[in-house]
Amino acid sequence: MKQANDILRSLNIYVDPSKLMSEDEIKALRAAEAKAEGIDRAKHRLDALEVPKRLFMGRSRLRFDSDWGRKLAEIKNKIGTGTTLVFRGPPGTGKTQMAIELLIHAITNLDLTAKFTTFSDLQLNLKGTFGKGGESDVIASMIKPQVLVIDEFDWCPTKREKVTDDYWQGVIYHIINHRYNDCTDTILTSNKSADEFNLTTIAPLLSRIQETGGILTTDGWTDWRSQ
Repeated sequence: MKQANDILRSLNIYVDPSKLMSEDEIKALRAAEAKAEGIDRAKHRLDALEVPKRLFMGRSRLRFDSDWGRKLAEIKNKIGTGTTLVFRGPPGTGKTQMAIELLIHAITNLDLTAKFTTFSDLQLNLKGTFGKGGESDVIASMIKPQVLVIDEFDWCPTKREKVTDDYWQGVIYHIINHRYNDCTDTILTSNKSADEFNLTTIAPLLSRIQETGGILTTDGWTDWRSQ
């Protein structure tokens, strides 16, 4: 095909390549082009994900044959269904890593848009808009992606500020409720105990979590940071 095209081009003759191909060949070509575009799109999205470098670098050491890996495989089918998932448990038990693996799965296998943030980063970004406007733009950036991870979503400052904890809880609820209504996926992590989580999470949010995704607890799992 290429040689024939080169000869025709040297004679200043243009022939639509698709006219020289069978239907099956055209379908195969279109599929290959779509696959290449998908790979480029996934690479761009992964590059823009802004997840912690340490967690990307440590992926080669992940044990997918462990309880952690089996649980990851089990919940992958929730992505793309409008789920709201919570990973709750002690620090170091693989909650954030699991969330990132789900983001990678969403991008590379499901061709979805994705975003990673921490609650503290969200706070800083919103505080930077106070008195200047732009708060709605920050909120919109949390609502738009098809899959969103908010790490340590229920972390709050230890001291009261002019912007109270109630404000931050309202922000989180606003984001998650919009995403719930849009049927997009939200993954949240929390270091709180079960009792603390139930006491500090408002009922409408708990209801949405229980309806669409549920709470995965990592109590008793290996503390990988201590290994």
